[in-house]
Amino acid sequence: MEGTKVANAIQNCIDAISKQRRKLESQAAKTAEAISAYDKRLAIVLIELKNGKKLELEGQIIENPPVGTAKEIAKGLCWRERLNKEQAEAMWKAVNNNLNALLAELNGYQSINKHLDSFG
Repeated sequence: MEGTKVANAIQNCIDAISKQRRKLESQAAKTAEAISAYDKRLAIVLIELKNGKKLELEGQIIENPPVGTAKEIAKGLCWRERLNKEQAEAMWKAVNNNLNALLAELNGYQSINKHLDSFG
């Protein structure tokens, strides 16, 4: 690999890392929002169940469930928020893994560049 190609590859990696960092920051905020939304909705549903509000899940009416099962039922009632939370966390991990892959790629090109410099 010639020096110019290596230099271009290094610059391309640096540019991609910069973009990926911005994605990571954005996804971190989305993940925090999704976690907070789930926690808030779960708390509201638990309060509603405790206060005797009739709720419905898959055509089943839920009213005054036993205390021991209320949290599990509330989780089921909050399935959309949980799904959003899980998807946001998975996306954050994917963006972070992509950033790590770009950093490894940059490291490889820098090693090649170092060896080219020692021979040039």
